[in-house]
Amino acid sequence: NSGIDEVVAWDHALYSLKYYPEKFRTGPSGTIDLDNPEFWEWFRDDYRSMLRLIPDLDGLVLTFIETGARAENQFSRKLETAAEKLAAVVDAVADVVCEEFNKKLYIRTFAYTEAEYRNTIGCIDHIKSRDVILMMKETPHDFFLTHPCDKYAGTIDRPTIMEFDCGNEFNGQGVIAN
Repeated sequence: NSGIDEVVAWDHALYSLKYYPEKFRTGPSGTIDLDNPEFWEWFRDDYRSMLRLIPDLDGLVLTFIETGARAENQFSRKLETAAEKLAAVVDAVADVVCEEFNKKLYIRTFAYTEAEYRNTIGCIDHIKSRDVILMMKETPHDFFLTHPCDKYAGTIDRPTIMEFDCGNEFNGQGVIAN
């Protein structure tokens, strides 16, 4: 026994727009039409295929804000806010990861700006699955020593794990410890 209790994969959703079939990119400027139910079934099938490749995986960590085809920039008449669009992505992934495959789903609330935090934190209120676990960074960016603590940490009524960086990613490049 190696002492490792849980092994997860890390994914970013949505990928580059080119990844998605053209038949789903019918929104303005070739954006994905999030109102198309066929897109969501295709999206779920894509996650099913991925999880079948790694069946012994315990869960998935999902970055859903810092992505190629940002969900909040895709087309929808039904999903009126960026937070609702982000929640739709998380819920579709949770449908497969949690409900079908009975695995854990961690969502990273990482953001660069206050607007991104409003969207990311706001989407949590729209997420239907209660199985989704939050993964938050200790600071609101990439572990700069001068950044304040993440003001949302511990304020949301969901299971949460905190992500710390002992090697100072981007600040000191691992030369000094936090």
